[in-house]
Amino acid sequence: MAGRGPSLSDRLSVVIPTHNRPEALARLLASIGRSEVAGDRPEVVVVDDGSDGRAYDEVMAAYPEVRWIRETRSGPATARNRGWRAATGEVVVFVDDDCVFDPDALDFLRKALATDDAVGATIEPLHRGRLIADFMHAEHLVTHKVQDGNVRWLVTACLAVRRSALELVDGFDEQLVHGGEDVDLSLRLASAGLRLSVSAEAVVRHDHRAGLGQLVRTYYRHGTGQRRLAARHPGRRADLAHSARTRLSLAAWRETYASYRREEGRLTSLAFVALRLAMMVPWLIGAVRGAKPTAE
Repeated sequence: MAGRGPSLSDRLSVVIPTHNRPEALARLLASIGRSEVAGDRPEVVVVDDGSDGRAYDEVMAAYPEVRWIRETRSGPATARNRGWRAATGEVVVFVDDDCVFDPDALDFLRKALATDDAVGATIEPLHRGRLIADFMHAEHLVTHKVQDGNVRWLVTACLAVRRSALELVDGFDEQLVHGGEDVDLSLRLASAGLRLSVSAEAVVRHDHRAGLGQLVRTYYRHGTGQRRLAARHPGRRADLAHSARTRLSLAAWRETYASYRREEGRLTSLAFVALRLAMMVPWLIGAVRGAKPTAE
């Protein structure tokens, strides 16, 4: 086990990797400033992962208390490792720069770590009523994987981890440049006998950017990540096979449509099916490319 759970006196550090999104980052930092946290204010570490020029000058001036680290463009796994190793807190919260904390989310995450070693926040969409953004939410593209009440893995849209747990598994695998690093971390934490959970009370709002290009890139990364994770973790091979079968099974497509209809109208559900069908292409391309050795 990772050891004693954190107390309310232990410092909380928020680590944020970012790349060329100053407006989104400023929105996130403002939500941290509004957070209701017992004890000291959270330490905030921002890792600029190779952004252009002086993109963050105005944000840095507005938030002088934030610790800024500039990294060459090397991917989120490296940026997160750089951030948590530079941070001082016993509780490390990783959050993406396109998220916003509910006021009490950080406090709930810290409390949950009194019994567990890694805790995911409940991820809700920041905006509703946009087709692609609503589709991303319906597809659970930015949510933790919970199956039959068991946490399979947690995603770093918002993830709190004890420092001792990160040290035990040596953080994120920096070879996973193109996706899957959060799933890989979760699987290694679970293999080490550590406890993973999702907090229903800690709510974070994610900005599902409603662009088709972003959706294509997301599915491509998921395909790439699935294949590479299957090579690293034998238990994930069954997940990859299941994902492939559901993309070829008429019965599975009917069930997918039925699941959409439980939340959406007929036309929206049909549009979701069409989007999912179209996204088979980048997913499969990613899965094929993920099988090839790369110079990561």
